[in-house]
Amino acid sequence: MNGKTVTNETVHVPKVDEVCRWVSYTVVDGEVAWRFFVMFKADGSLNYVHDSKCDAKEYEPKYQKIIKEVEAEVQAEMKKNGSYGKFGSVHGFWHLKREKLKARGIQWRSPSELNPNTNYD
Repeated sequence: MNGKTVTNETVHVPKVDEVCRWVSYTVVDGEVAWRFFVMFKADGSLNYVHDSKCDAKEYEPKYQKIIKEVEAEVQAEMKKNGSYGKFGSVHGFWHLKREKLKARGIQWRSPSELNPNTNYD
């Protein structure tokens, strides 16, 4: 806001047996898809809204099968070399995914590329 990063965060810790509602949805707009996650407090008031961008190819039927295959390949490769599930390994996962998709003629952008002010680990 006005050239400065502003972070708004509301923290609500549910009580035991407290029911909270949430909804998530995705809006595809050209080459970018927006993912929204909205959580409500037990009284129905808004708790928080989280949004992030992802590559819209994730939702295009013609790419979904290839993307799933590549993700399985990357996961197997990372498990084999012992890097899967380690702190920060998501960046390696996205790098390998991008390279393997590129080799198949698909230009894909990772969440870290599309959300530069977000830390992933």
